[in-house]
Amino acid sequence: TVMRSPNPFTLSTYAGPRFFCDRKKETAFVIEAIKNNRNLTLISYRRLGKSGLIKHVFHKLGNEKGMQLLYIDLMDTEDLSGFVQLLAKEIIGKADGQTLRFIKSFGKAIKSLRPLITVDPLTGHPVIEISMQPDASPEITLKEVFAYLQKQRKKIVIALDEFQQILGYPEKNTEAVLRKHIQQLTNTCFIYSGSRKHLLTSMFSDAGRPFFQSTDFLDLTTIENGEYSHFISSWFKKDGREIDREAVQSLLSLSRGH
Repeated sequence: TVMRSPNPFTLSTYAGPRFFCDRKKETAFVIEAIKNNRNLTLISYRRLGKSGLIKHVFHKLGNEKGMQLLYIDLMDTEDLSGFVQLLAKEIIGKADGQTLRFIKSFGKAIKSLRPLITVDPLTGHPVIEISMQPDASPEITLKEVFAYLQKQRKKIVIALDEFQQILGYPEKNTEAVLRKHIQQLTNTCFIYSGSRKHLLTSMFSDAGRPFFQSTDFLDLTTIENGEYSHFISSWFKKDGREIDREAVQSLLSLSRGH
C-alpha cells in the first residue's frame, strides 16, 4: 500500500513552479523590470507571498547566462555590519562550485571582512561564516563590497527582503549611505521588498528621503479567488482527495485570501 502524504501542500518555503499559485502578471512585471535595469519596490502585508514571488522570479531567471541572483532577508539584521556580512555571505554562496578559490580572491578584495568555511558538526556540510575585522568600518566595508560587484562581468540582481529593517539600525544615516553607493552601480538592479507598508512607502515616496522616486512600485494584493480555488482543488485531486467548492470558498473567505 502506498502511503499518502498527510498534506499535499508545501507551506514553509518556495518549492518550485508546480507549487506556486498564479502571480503570472506580477512575475512578468518583475522580470521586465529586471531585464530593463529598473529597480523595484515590492510591498505587501505579511503572508501574501512577496518572498515567494521573488524566489519564483529567480527560479525563472536561474538559467540566464551572465546573471547573478542574490536574495538577502534583512529581518534579523540589527545594524549595517550585519547587513554587509549577510550580503558578503550570499555573494560567496553563489560561487558556483569554486568556493575555496573564490573566498581567497574575495578576501583579498574586501580587506575588512574575514570569510571562512567551517563544517556543521551535525550535518557535516560546509558552512560559510563571515566576520568583520575588529577595527573595520561597516560603511567602508559596504563600499568595498559594492566596488567588488561593480567589477563583475555579469548582471547582478539583489533582492533585499524586509528592507524597512534598515530604519532601525543605530547608524542614523543608513538610508543615505546605501543610496549613495547603490546609485553608482551600473551592472546591478535591486528589488526592495517589505511588509511594513507605511514605512516602505514613505522611504520611496516622501520628497527629501534618499530613495525618493528611485524605483518602480508593485503593490502585491491577494491572489484572484478563481485562480486560488482551482489551485487548491487541483492539488486535492492530485493527492486522491476531494473537496467541494463551497468548502474552498469558505476557507478563502475566512483567510481573506492569505
